[in-house]
Amino acid sequence: MRIIFRILLPLLACVFYNDAVTFKFTNFVCVNNAKSVLTVEECRVRAVSRNRNTFNLNITLLHPVNWARIDGQIFKKGESLKYQPWLYSASIDGCRFVKKAYHPVANIVYKLFKPFSNLNHTCPFEGTILLRGFYLRWDVLPNAIPTGEYMLNMNWVFSNTSSLTTNSYYEFKEDA
Repeated sequence: MRIIFRILLPLLACVFYNDAVTFKFTNFVCVNNAKSVLTVEECRVRAVSRNRNTFNLNITLLHPVNWARIDGQIFKKGESLKYQPWLYSASIDGCRFVKKAYHPVANIVYKLFKPFSNLNHTCPFEGTILLRGFYLRWDVLPNAIPTGEYMLNMNWVFSNTSSLTTNSYYEFKEDA
């Protein structure tokens, strides 16, 4: 029994604690494009420690949403210190995606925030949409992400109206 414990303990420590990776928000910006469709009550990043912070989002939909599309694009900060398009740009049918995750990159993003959200059902979406204590976890990511600063731009279209634009800025750093 002691031998198994001596083997498993270091492995579990590697899985649950890895100080060689920093994956955290640096900023989060929410822009309400349609005040007749929704209100943004809270959109805030809060520092928990030096290498970790959490994000809280509270949105109230003023009318039931029967159709939703999310247009997303990932940007990476280049040598010119400007964000430039990086690898992925997609448009996702939100109602269809919640029923069956059909886009691999959107699925990674959804797996990141799903445990912290009440957005776990199909259309119609109505009332309050919450993200509480959301923090970025590197273990959900694929292994091939280079160190750098990124921005995920998402345009949320509800009932054919561009309703919300979110820009999440984050840092991924893997020490050598």
